[in-house]
Amino acid sequence: MINQVVFSQEKAPIAINDSVYLATQIFVKVPVLDNDWGMSGHELAIFSVSQPVFGFASIEGDSIVIMISGFDGYDSINYIIKDVTNGLYSNIGKVYLVIDDPPKDYLDINNIRAIVDAKGQLFTNAGVMPFFEVPKFSGHMSFNSHTIWLGGLDEIGEDHISAVLSGLEDYYYGPVSNDYNLHVDSLWRYIWKNSRNENNYHQNHWMDPGYNIPNSIMTWPVKGDIQNGQANELAPFIDWQNDGVYNPDIGDMPAVRGDQNLYFIFNDSKDYGFYNRRRIGVEIQTQFYALDCPQDSVFWNTIFARFDIINRSDTNYFNFYAGLSLKFNLGNNQDDYAGCDTMLNCIYEYNADSFDEPSSWEYPNIGYGLNPPACGVVILNKKMSSCVIPGGISGNIGLANDYSGVYNNLQGLWDDGSVIYAPDSLYPQKFMYPGDPANNLGWNEFSLGNPPGPRYGIASLGPYNFKSGDTISLDVAYVWARDTQRDHISNLALLKERIQQLNWYYENDSLPCGGEWLRVVDMESYEHSFSVYPNPANQFVNIETEISDVIKYKVFDMMGRIVINDALNVEKQINIESLPEGIYILTIQTNSTTMTKKFIKR
Repeated sequence: MINQVVFSQEKAPIAINDSVYLATQIFVKVPVLDNDWGMSGHELAIFSVSQPVFGFASIEGDSIVIMISGFDGYDSINYIIKDVTNGLYSNIGKVYLVIDDPPKDYLDINNIRAIVDAKGQLFTNAGVMPFFEVPKFSGHMSFNSHTIWLGGLDEIGEDHISAVLSGLEDYYYGPVSNDYNLHVDSLWRYIWKNSRNENNYHQNHWMDPGYNIPNSIMTWPVKGDIQNGQANELAPFIDWQNDGVYNPDIGDMPAVRGDQNLYFIFNDSKDYGFYNRRRIGVEIQTQFYALDCPQDSVFWNTIFARFDIINRSDTNYFNFYAGLSLKFNLGNNQDDYAGCDTMLNCIYEYNADSFDEPSSWEYPNIGYGLNPPACGVVILNKKMSSCVIPGGISGNIGLANDYSGVYNNLQGLWDDGSVIYAPDSLYPQKFMYPGDPANNLGWNEFSLGNPPGPRYGIASLGPYNFKSGDTISLDVAYVWARDTQRDHISNLALLKERIQQLNWYYENDSLPCGGEWLRVVDMESYEHSFSVYPNPANQFVNIETEISDVIKYKVFDMMGRIVINDALNVEKQINIESLPEGIYILTIQTNSTTMTKKFIKR
């Protein structure tokens, strides 16, 4: 009998390259060991990891955690794994990084230059530097950052939270979808910037030979991909033909507010894979807009937002809150105070003294100097349910740094769930610093002499029953006020005067420079001013209009070709006998505008 002893050869583990797509300013966990090779029954561990050029990487169990800051493009990191059982080391493995720094754009038509990005990070550049500049091109900043916080309970009482915190971002481009990939990203990684002048020009010249439709009008995101779980109806548009189809090549155009508008959609349903969280399933359709009204100091120093927060999930939520999370930055943020006004429905910041020095803390800040301004955020269409201002109270910062803290802040509590008290009250407070510093009345930071410094604010609304398919719409104004002949407290009083005026204009749907605030275009008067009959028609169509200055008309086929181009006769009748059967577009041109109708030739 022959005995044989077989010695197995020890083999080193093999690190197999990975690729990962990640956004800036968020942590991504890459489980590299999942596809690396080691001998059967052996324990593997990550031994070392290199650093990316813009950010950092660390080892956490069987994964590498990566965060990139302020960079868009490609990078890679190297790593080595170790077979703990036999002590052998692997080859050098690579993790290839495709880094997404969100597209950004500016509102800049009035005295404010403010940046937003397509995932809902507002007034901050690269997630670090403040960018709400007033006056524009001055280098003076008044807000550091601004995001939307949301939270509620499902039918079994479990919380669902979406927020942006340090190193944690729950929002992603575009509408709620079943699948998120590079192709979907390419469609929604975008901010549509429109202007009233551009839309008016399009309305009057879409039929002109050689006219090129602006990309922001041509690609306006009216419809979602229902095959990918997106909603069918998305961005609003002016439907001149009233056929439910967006036809920019025959005059349809975006329906947006203001003289300049930034439109984008973001959602919380993309799984980043780092934090275990219960998503809400919301889609936030957003318009940021401003008015070109230099003769009015209120609107010249204010920008606006419209947030349509839509529950695209199948879950009905209760005790649901929506909140505006704000980090103020009034020039040098080391000498700031904050407060809220329950009558004006706003949260605001002002300087603690009458001189705002420059500062290099965190980042270079240009102070506003003597008699600094005040700035505020007012919710125009709903009442705040709470206003939390973390900081300023010794021993209780109170600002959320996790999901439970977010939900507590949204309910008007400190981040640990404890209630808020004013110094002279035994009763819990939902609104912090509601007193008036100008009159030295009530609970306010100026009267208390709190230590000044950076201020945060969470202005909340709720609780709501937020059912599947429901929408919470918020109209918000960001207001700035300064009179260089008035001190810091007087400028706070000026801010409140301006907010009062804004509330009046909003409630009365009017504007100081003429027109209506909320109506995008006067469709009703348009319908009444122009009609075509009979429709369908065989030989003639007649134009009925109250407009006296009609100059000429054009008829287009559905390929956009001009088939009739003539002056309108006294009878306001058009001979269409020579046209083949089909659908046609009729435009009439006046001294000031062009209007469009569709008719059918039989």
